[in-house]
Amino acid sequence: MRYEISIDGLEVKDHQTGLIWRATEEQGKFTFDEAQAHAEKVANQTGLPWRVPTADEFKTLLINEFPNDMKSTDFWSSTPFSDTDFEDFVMSISLHYGLVHKYSLYRHLPLAVCLVRTTN
Repeated sequence: MRYEISIDGLEVKDHQTGLIWRATEEQGKFTFDEAQAHAEKVANQTGLPWRVPTADEFKTLLINEFPNDMKSTDFWSSTPFSDTDFEDFVMSISLHYGLVHKYSLYRHLPLAVCLVRTTN
């Protein structure tokens, strides 16, 4: 079995990648900078290295293993947009229709955040 859902349903462990994913954060939507600060706050509160995932890490997900409320949400990634003329843009992730789509978005818009950490 690739994915293991925690007993409380708040985390999903991916045995193939070694990543542990948290469910959507209860506080709602964040700007990019707020998402980064939230990840740091959760890491400090739990003593675990939670962070905003990269766009490539999001691409490893099989969306059917995650809660329904994650399947139609747009999330921040920690991956900057590669065009230096648009340094205020960050790669965001859409999980619509069970697929992971990357696109660039202005970092001051509010999106959901899904935190990740490694199993080690």
